[in-house]
Amino acid sequence: MQEFKKAYEFFEKGLKIFFKSLGPKSTIEPNKNKIYSLEKDIFYNDDFFAGALYLKEKVLNKMRKYENKINDLSAFALLKYLAKELYKIIKKRQKNINDTLEKYLTDEDISSGFSKMLDKLDNSFSEYNVYLINNLIELKDIDFIQFGNVKINKIDEKLFKKLPEKIPKYREYYKSIFTEALDEQKFLTPKQFINECKEYVALEVKVNGYQISSEISKVLEDASFEFKQIFSYFLICQICLQTSTPISRKGEVVKLKNFEVAEYENESDILNVLYIHNLNNKKDIAILRSDWIKNSLPKKKFLIDKNMEKQFMEFYQLKNFNKISSNEDYGSIRKKIRRSVDWYLKAKLESDITDKVISLFISLETLMSVGPDYLTSHTDNLADNIVLSIFDDVKARYQEKKYFKEEIYPLRNQIMHGGHSIDWEADRIKIIKLEMYLVWAIIEMIKRSDDILKFGNNIKCIRKYFEWEKLK
Repeated sequence: MQEFKKAYEFFEKGLKIFFKSLGPKSTIEPNKNKIYSLEKDIFYNDDFFAGALYLKEKVLNKMRKYENKINDLSAFALLKYLAKELYKIIKKRQKNINDTLEKYLTDEDISSGFSKMLDKLDNSFSEYNVYLINNLIELKDIDFIQFGNVKINKIDEKLFKKLPEKIPKYREYYKSIFTEALDEQKFLTPKQFINECKEYVALEVKVNGYQISSEISKVLEDASFEFKQIFSYFLICQICLQTSTPISRKGEVVKLKNFEVAEYENESDILNVLYIHNLNNKKDIAILRSDWIKNSLPKKKFLIDKNMEKQFMEFYQLKNFNKISSNEDYGSIRKKIRRSVDWYLKAKLESDITDKVISLFISLETLMSVGPDYLTSHTDNLADNIVLSIFDDVKARYQEKKYFKEEIYPLRNQIMHGGHSIDWEADRIKIIKLEMYLVWAIIEMIKRSDDILKFGNNIKCIRKYFEWEKLK
């Protein structure tokens, strides 16, 4: 009750401030450009964004129910809704509005606005299926495959049962903006949708959260994180493939299969369409802007068949990857692996070589650093954890640790502390080696996750695990 009261006090204070610059279009003079229009829509500027941030930080984050579950854009959508609703209330009792709305606000308006806002927010909470339709993955001989929290589906009749009767058409459906403008039927039936998209795949992830309207909400941010995990995992597997020798298994030499089949030169060749499906309202499916996710994915195409699925399971720890992704009992082990995988994708997409190397180091330290050890240096501890994870032979561990400390890690310090810019030609071997350490460390951490979990799931327990490994 106390947190509700505190949130309401901040809400009341913020509303009175915000409504000082909000009024109907008929009262706005040309030079009063800080007063917003409510006649047709709300025009926003920095003041409006400040109001949304205030709403998120001072009101919603004061209530545990909403704390850290609403992002800036959802707060913006909520404030926009609230302003319109209160304007309607004021307009019903006030025929002539010739000043900013703060002059007409009553205590009842504020109380009503607070209730309407919370109702809007609560009604937007649901379990959502977020679909990313794209042509970066091709499934052959399999209908679907699970990677992490994402299910990759072939778009066929089996997906038909999940889809509502009307599916909004996506922009790439049209040959031009003119055909889009002339189209009176803005929807596809499931059969039409399947026919149009049968050459693509649908990446599907379930996310619980708040989706006010069509904004890029935290629901979509969380879904995007899961989609990026998959593509980063693919890139990690590809580097492992390139840096490994043929594997001997039961006397048979196994050569791992390459599954990257194409690289797109033009962004226009890549299809990314984003849908969100409210599972509490089966008929409610919306198409959303997907341009914000385009630069977060590689411009490569991957082919996955039954043999490749088997390779993922046997050599790239897919079973453990899926388990860690979906099970929060792994605690800090899970957080470190997932955050490291995310940073690896940032490194792969970065065009500036210096920023790329920084991202590789952040990814590696996020994964392998386990906090201070007062008997050894941070660099020594980090190097130990890396070589213990990757190499079995004592001599190899010694040599690789020495190389990491003397050749690779100084690059990080030169960039961070000396403003050094990476020269690809001069530092190429070191960068390739750094990336090799990182991808194999990620695979090994995924492989060892259950062994680490026996010690516990926090940072101290991960440190104990590596201390134990050193004593073997």
